[in-house]
Amino acid sequence: MTVFISACPAVSEPKIVDEMVENFDTEYPDRVVRIDTDKRHKMADRFFQRLVDKSVGSDVVTQFIGHIPVSKAEPHQHLYEEALIILSGAGMMWTDTKKANVNAGDVIFLPRKVRHSLQCTDEAGMNVVGVIFPGDNPSVNY
Repeated sequence: MTVFISACPAVSEPKIVDEMVENFDTEYPDRVVRIDTDKRHKMADRFFQRLVDKSVGSDVVTQFIGHIPVSKAEPHQHLYEEALIILSGAGMMWTDTKKANVNAGDVIFLPRKVRHSLQCTDEAGMNVVGVIFPGDNPSVNY
């Protein structure tokens, strides 16, 4: 099993507790979010679905999943930090100055305002999970 942990805002290490904290936010009791094809957002021939966002009590971090068919996104940038984990597939990550092969298991970190483009070269497509901070919409590009 491989485990990826995102902590936003940044911490030196996650805090593991033995009991539920007293200030647990009971307004959002359901901590399980399921993949739901009805909640997918299309972006050309790609899609994404938000899993963690304001609807489950996360005010500054959004986690999403997405699928990318064989294609290359237009170069773009965001006003938030973005981390992507390639779950399956292969391709190329492009920035203005570099390019790198990416494969399943790779983690990509993109600081704010870095122009980038993710290209899928795998006939089966590429599945990703992403985290943006601070932000609530992974489709906001500049």
